[in-house]
Amino acid sequence: MATTDLEQHLVLVDELLAQPFPERHVSDAAGHAGPDHRVYFLKQSQDFWDDEDGRALMAADAEMQACLDALVAALAARWGDPISVDLWPYLKAGCEGEEVPEPIGFLSRLAGSMQAWPLPGTGRWLAIAVGQGGQGTAARTGGRGRHVRRARPCRGRPPLTQHAQSPPNR
Repeated sequence: MATTDLEQHLVLVDELLAQPFPERHVSDAAGHAGPDHRVYFLKQSQDFWDDEDGRALMAADAEMQACLDALVAALAARWGDPISVDLWPYLKAGCEGEEVPEPIGFLSRLAGSMQAWPLPGTGRWLAIAVGQGGQGTAARTGGRGRHVRRARPCRGRPPLTQHAQSPPNR
């Protein structure tokens, strides 16, 4: 990830964290939000419907992983090591008919895990992940396939399951 891209993502994260959550649910091409959360797509790749050999998908996946790694490192420098949250239990619960609160329900349908930081003094947490969705695509936003990167400022504590790993005590 280019330094300028990382810097732009960090500025955007700061802007998102400074904004209040909307009073009602809103959605657009950049993401969606509600009274206690915001999901924002920081980076998206192309669609992969015509990628018969999988090369474009693999290249996009490597690019997204590099972006995720750079963001995790930069955010860890601010707030310490993230909490790794396994989203599988939330996906399973939702598939079994249990109510899964947003944005966790949405995120569990697109990503297997996320890296989260409780934000001291704010009552919020921020998480990032690489997501994937849709048949033959790297991820889906609305009806189109795309690989995505998310910044998710949310109220409360990050969701922790028996599978989540807490950062070491400092």
